[in-house]
Amino acid sequence: MKKQMRLLILLLYTGSLLQGCDKQDGEEATGPGFVSGRVTNVQGQPLQGAEIVVRHVFSHQTILKAVTGKKGKYSIALPPEQERDEWTVNGNYKLIYDGKEYIMELDGDLRAPFSGSTGAVVNFVLKQSGRQPSGGPGAPGRFFGGVISCYPGDGADMSKVTITARPLQPLIDGSMAQTKTLRPELEADLSWVVNVPIGLYEISARESNSMLYLRDYTRGIPDSGVTRLVRQFEPCPVNGAGYWIKFDVLKNQ
Repeated sequence: MKKQMRLLILLLYTGSLLQGCDKQDGEEATGPGFVSGRVTNVQGQPLQGAEIVVRHVFSHQTILKAVTGKKGKYSIALPPEQERDEWTVNGNYKLIYDGKEYIMELDGDLRAPFSGSTGAVVNFVLKQSGRQPSGGPGAPGRFFGGVISCYPGDGADMSKVTITARPLQPLIDGSMAQTKTLRPELEADLSWVVNVPIGLYEISARESNSMLYLRDYTRGIPDSGVTRLVRQFEPCPVNGAGYWIKFDVLKNQ
């Protein structure tokens, strides 16, 4: 009976750790054995509902989570028996935009592992530009914004091509954006415009003064060539592009 009682207490304690400890109405717990902080947008406004995930550096099955409250704060208690171990922390924020779900990675101000014996205060920001931390040695992190991936077709000279992206409504974070005309970055036979804030855009391309046609591949099935493409970003499996709009650039339809 005593064994069963001890097992029940252990299970209840473990369950409470997996749920984390979100102090919504007061100061979050800090210091040894705790990870805490605040999540905001770039304007400094608190974000409720952000998910914070703490992982054991060596035991990848040990995962602790918390969700931020109205003040954007969170606090997670580490298991007492593992307080001296090393941990990492990251976060994401789920948004619904134009009927689709986007999971946005948050930018934390501590990227290195920390010791549970000292604890850590890690604050996060929801960004739409810049590059996320690397997921491992030699692996570049993904971009916080979307990637417009454009491939040359039938002789288009990408060194002379400009891509214009005109937002058709507020961006995913509710902010407004201006129309931008940019030159793609070139690498071998690849070219892209990176860190474009997630939104719904009308996209066009020119080579010098000539309008080009676009053949969309964002959803995997190409359409016929058009001079103006209206698209929002889609999930992308390619490293470096969490969300993308992909098309060929053509001189002829």
